[in-house]
Amino acid sequence: QPLFRLLSYLPALATRRRVVVVLPPVTLSVAALLLLWRRSRLRTRRLQATRAQPQLPVEIKDATPPLPAVEHAVTPPPKGAAGHAGNMVRGDFFFKREVANRFENERAFLQRLKEGDPMGAFAPEFFGVESIDGIRYLKMR
Repeated sequence: QPLFRLLSYLPALATRRRVVVVLPPVTLSVAALLLLWRRSRLRTRRLQATRAQPQLPVEIKDATPPLPAVEHAVTPPPKGAAGHAGNMVRGDFFFKREVANRFENERAFLQRLKEGDPMGAFAPEFFGVESIDGIRYLKMR
């Protein structure tokens, strides 16, 4: 029985055709045999891993994504064929000839909100409320 246990600890060299059991000299202890067997297993695993998958560049997960460039914030939005991909130009409902200045729009919007005119801020065409015969109409441009 100790002989079978010793044989089970021996490293086996796997070739294509046959498995060859390498018998070390008797002076090697079981611990040394185990170390040799583990080294050979690690080496074969490493070879199998490098053979199976090519080494890919390691991507760094902790890196923060790049911030959007200033040009993305400053350039006007792309204008579609029908217009109005971006902000509206006042009175330019069907065809927008030039892209609105977004920052000027925001400044006017906030100014009208501060003045207490929310309808004028959210609907630039709004010019007030008119009452005709008891019916209230929105005065638009």
